[in-house]
Amino acid sequence: MTMRYRCLCCPRSRVWPTPGGPGDSAAGAGTLLRQLHDAASPARWEDFAAEKRDEFEAWAARAAGLIEVRLLDFAQAEVCGLAALGHPVRVPCHLDYTTRNWLVADGRSTSSTSNGPRPKVLGVNDLARLYFGPWRDRPDLKDAFLEGYGRTIDPDDRAVLLGCGALTAVRTVVWARDHGDTPFEEAGRQNLQRLMARR
Repeated sequence: MTMRYRCLCCPRSRVWPTPGGPGDSAAGAGTLLRQLHDAASPARWEDFAAEKRDEFEAWAARAAGLIEVRLLDFAQAEVCGLAALGHPVRVPCHLDYTTRNWLVADGRSTSSTSNGPRPKVLGVNDLARLYFGPWRDRPDLKDAFLEGYGRTIDPDDRAVLLGCGALTAVRTVVWARDHGDTPFEEAGRQNLQRLMARR
C-alpha cells in the first residue's frame, strides 16, 4: 500500500536560502513535516526504553577506550533516563529532515526529498539534526519551524533528543573507528561533549 503525503519523492536538489527568507522556508518545512507525521495513525512504542538501553549497552561495550568514561557515564544516564517517558508514540519519519533536503519555491518549502517508505519512530527524531545543528545559532529559525509544525519541544521531547543523541554519538565513534573514518569519529566525540555541555 502506498502512503501519500506532501513530502514528495523528488530528484535531489534544493534552493537554500531563498529570496523569501529562511524563516519562511523553515515555517513551510515545519508544516510539511507535521503532515508527514500525521500521515498514519500513531502507534505506541511499548519497548522503546528497553530497546534503546540494550542498543546503548552493545555499543558502549565496544566504546571502552575510545570515549572518556565521564562521557560514557553521561550517555548511559541519558539513555537510561528514557525509561521515565513510558510508551511514547511512533509516527512515519523522514530521518534526514535537514535543509539540504528541502525543496523551496518562492521562498517557502514546498516539498522534501525522500528515499523509500518511511519508518515509524518517534517524531522528535526528525528534529534532532536541526536542534543540534542550525538551531543552536538561529533560534529564530527554530521558532519559525515549530510555528509551522504546530507544537513546541516539551521536556519529554528534549529527553529523547538528549538520550537518542547520546546513543547516536557513541555509535558514531565506534562505527567510525571500525571504518577508519577519523573525522567522523571526532565529530561523534564532539557531539557527545556538546550534548553533555547542554545538559
